[in-house]
Amino acid sequence: MLKKEDILNNRYKIIRQIGQGGTAKTYLARDSSTNKEVVLKVVDMKDLTDWKVLELFKRETKVLKALDHPNIPDYIDNFQINQLENSLFVLVQEFIDGSTIKHLIMSGHRFSNSEIIDILMNLLEILVYIHNLKPAVIHRDINPKNIIITKEGTVFLVDFGAVGSIVRDAQTAGSSNTFVGTIGYMAQE
Repeated sequence: MLKKEDILNNRYKIIRQIGQGGTAKTYLARDSSTNKEVVLKVVDMKDLTDWKVLELFKRETKVLKALDHPNIPDYIDNFQINQLENSLFVLVQEFIDGSTIKHLIMSGHRFSNSEIIDILMNLLEILVYIHNLKPAVIHRDINPKNIIITKEGTVFLVDFGAVGSIVRDAQTAGSSNTFVGTIGYMAQE
């Protein structure tokens, strides 16, 4: 586990842990080369129970490098840290100063109809962008934890860890029993 003040890759100084998913931990850090805050998504090999996690992490990194949309946090860097008995895989992205829809709801915020329509319209713009790429990118995990809203009301889609593509998914259909997404927010099929 990383701690406050740890420096990764001689560049990223950990400020604090900001999240933990099923496969990775996320940290807020300061990039010494730009003096900006960034997000580090870290997969720790000692925590892996399935090699598929590493494959999904590498796929996410590859996809994020190719994306260029104002409402998807920018890819900055990725690297591997080899320790004596462990390895860390790190993805660095732009930090978005805002709150997830889940956090807003849990803290008591109730969205008006016009706010909901605005959020959905922004999400649809992002989805049109990623679905029109060649090959198309499928997020596969749109849920309240993966939508960030800034104080100014800008909507961001984050966490492309479950990303798929039409070409790859069609080629492997039926050959994998790995499911990705969040139960309750994914298609039944």
